[in-house]
Amino acid sequence: YLVDNGYVVLIPAYRPSSGFGKELAKLDNPQKAMEDISATVNYLRGLPQVDGLHIGVIGESFGGMAMLNFIAQQPDLFAAAVDFSGPTDLVTWYRDTPSSRPVLTFGLGGTPEQKPEIYRAFSPVNVVERIKIPILIVHGDADQLVPLSQASEMVEALKKAHKEHQ
Repeated sequence: YLVDNGYVVLIPAYRPSSGFGKELAKLDNPQKAMEDISATVNYLRGLPQVDGLHIGVIGESFGGMAMLNFIAQQPDLFAAAVDFSGPTDLVTWYRDTPSSRPVLTFGLGGTPEQKPEIYRAFSPVNVVERIKIPILIVHGDADQLVPLSQASEMVEALKKAHKEHQ
């Protein structure tokens, strides 16, 4: 749909994604992942066949969370975004989904009680006011890893902030 409407779509594999090794699996420096994405978009914009004003981004699961954070930090980089099943509030995800705890504890260096500032900083629900582009949120109710409540929290935050979303 996005391509048919003139968009180039970026679906990044972020540094803490699988396959990068233990050293890059930690989320201790989120700026490095953001730098990767900025460099990729700059590369795309340099291609003659790419309209730099029509670059969209898609993220799934962790990638959805990272993408939502990224569009808040770099609000003018993309024209549209799609979040597939991304966690949006890491404190409630940790609290409500026991299977998320080992990954969060490893990736963020502790529990929400030990690292509250990191959990807040990585939770997209806390930065919706900075988002400028339309967002499509897709989330199934049978997701065992990231519950539908995470999408619901994001939708409520976007509504409160009067942000374009579906």
